[in-house]
Amino acid sequence: MTSHEEQEARQIFALDNAAATLGIKLDSITNLGAGLSMLVTEHMVNGYGVCHGGCIFTLADTALAFACISSGDTCVTTNAAIEFINPATLGDQLIAIGKVSAKKSKHYYCDVSVVNQHNTTIAICRGHLISIGKRVALPSH
Repeated sequence: MTSHEEQEARQIFALDNAAATLGIKLDSITNLGAGLSMLVTEHMVNGYGVCHGGCIFTLADTALAFACISSGDTCVTTNAAIEFINPATLGDQLIAIGKVSAKKSKHYYCDVSVVNQHNTTIAICRGHLISIGKRVALPSH
């Protein structure tokens, strides 16, 4: 991945209002994949005192998309499955590492591992994404 491609990916990420709302950060993006993180806040904790699965899934889905961007394509998720292994709790720093596992034509198959600050596996996610063509033209600001 060139520095121009990385800059473009970071610009696309900066426009992701859903990720921003949850405080998701794009920590790394290379041609090998993407690393993102999110702090579990009081607004993410459900009635059982654990992080709502939807928040964790949003982190994982964002990692799926940026894993594909790291490969040079803009993709959308067509299907994804997540398995919650351990609960995340208030104050946990979640780290999602996404990578493209296989590609065929316009189809990408990606895997994401979500761990906490103690490297405890919180969730694993596998997604099928499809390329929608070249990177989206960025609006000028």
